[in-house]
Amino acid sequence: MPPYLHHLISVQGKRFRKQGIDRKPRQTYSAKQLDRLENEFKLDKYLSVSKRMELSKTLSLTEVQIKTCFLEKVKSTARDQLKGNASANADYSHIYRHKTRAELIRVSAAVMGIEFSYAAETAFVSPTLLKIGVEHQHMTLVWALSPLVGFFLCPILGSFSDRCKLNIGRRRPFIILLSIGVFLGLILVPNGENLGYWFGDVDPHLQAAAMNTTYNITYNYLNIIPHKTTASQSTHVVYSKTSHPWGIFFTVLGTVLLDFDADACQSPSRAYLLDVCIPEDHAKGLSTFTIMAGLGGFFGYSMGGLNWDETEIGMLTSI
Repeated sequence: MPPYLHHLISVQGKRFRKQGIDRKPRQTYSAKQLDRLENEFKLDKYLSVSKRMELSKTLSLTEVQIKTCFLEKVKSTARDQLKGNASANADYSHIYRHKTRAELIRVSAAVMGIEFSYAAETAFVSPTLLKIGVEHQHMTLVWALSPLVGFFLCPILGSFSDRCKLNIGRRRPFIILLSIGVFLGLILVPNGENLGYWFGDVDPHLQAAAMNTTYNITYNYLNIIPHKTTASQSTHVVYSKTSHPWGIFFTVLGTVLLDFDADACQSPSRAYLLDVCIPEDHAKGLSTFTIMAGLGGFFGYSMGGLNWDETEIGMLTSI
C-alpha cells in the first residue's frame, strides 16, 4: 500500500474514532469573572506566571482556562486592529525575503540623506547664528531646544508609528513627514536673515551705506570711519549691534526643525529596515545602515571645505 494511502486511512480512522467520544463542554464564565479578566487584559495583555496563578485562585479557574481566555482576547484585538486596512491580508512574500546587498543599500539610503543634512547643519549653523547676532552663551540654549522637543515628541511619534494603519505602511508616513521637516529646516537656516529683512529687520548694509559708515560683519557692529580732530586725537563712534529679531527667529526655528527631524527620522528608518528584512538579514542590514550613515556624514561635513562662491551654484545665488 502506498504511504500516502496508509496515512489517509489512519487519519480518517482517527477522525472516525473521535466522533464517538463525548467532548467536554466549553467553559462558561460568570459576569464577575469576565469583568475581572477584561480589566486585567486592559492593564496587561500578557500575564506572568505569578499573575496567572493569582487569578486562578481568585476566580476559581484553572491556569489553562485563564491563558485560553487571554489568547482569544489577543486574537480578537488583532483582528479589530486590522479592520479597515486594505493591505492587511495582502501577500508580502516578495518583500519579506532575503535581500541582496544592493537592496539593503537602497533601503538604507534614507539615513544617508539624514546624516548628510545633519552634518551640514552642524558645520554651518553656528557661524550663521553668530552672524545674525546670537551671543555665544545663547547658542547652547538654541542647541538644547531640539533634544527638549524630542524628549516629549519622539515617544509619541513612535507609538503612532506602531499603530499606523495606512496602506503605505507604518514607517513611511513618518519618514516622509520628518523628511519634509528636514527640508524646511535646510531652507530656513541659510535664508532666515533674508526672511527677517522681509518682516521688518533693519539691513545693516543699507544702514551703513546711508550713514557713510563701515559694517563689521564679524562682530555685527556699525563703525563710523574715524575722523581726526587734532594731531593727537581722533573720534571713533561705535554703534550698538544691529537687531535681527525676525532673522534670529526664523534661523532658530530652522535649526530646531532640522536638528529634531534629522534625529527623529533615524528611528523609523531603522525600524523600516528591520520590518522589511527577515531576521537572518538583520545583522547585514544594520551594518549597511551604519555604513550609509557614515557616508552621509562624510559628504555633509565635506560641504564646508568647498568654496561655493566660485561654483556655478554660488554664482547663481549671488545674482
